[in-house]
Amino acid sequence: LAFYRGLTLQGSITTTGGTTAYNQSSDARVKQHVRPTSYRLSDLLRVRVRDFEYHAAPTVTRTGFVAQELREVFPDAVFVPSNTADIWGVDYGRLTPLIVKAIQDQSVELEQLRERVRILESKVKED
Repeated sequence: LAFYRGLTLQGSITTTGGTTAYNQSSDARVKQHVRPTSYRLSDLLRVRVRDFEYHAAPTVTRTGFVAQELREVFPDAVFVPSNTADIWGVDYGRLTPLIVKAIQDQSVELEQLRERVRILESKVKED
């Protein structure tokens, strides 16, 4: 199943070997002004993860996000309907780049801390 805007593929749903994939177009040929993101670990830490029950299933606790809260931090992952009476949505997959960037930031910080520990340990051995 493919979704197009004009002649440009926007996304697809594919199945291979019993596995279903929900694909969003990400080809470099349809992008411009590509640059590093401005989002950081500090942004991910502002995302509120909530436990909740839906009104329709009050005995089942779920973990996730409240769209209105998430919009304050990462609006790209939130669907806001044009009709204010309709339900807001969250595209959980759009959070993936933010999560990856936060892990990358942590890795840099971890390497810096390891280097500091190495230097301090060598100083202790010298004394």
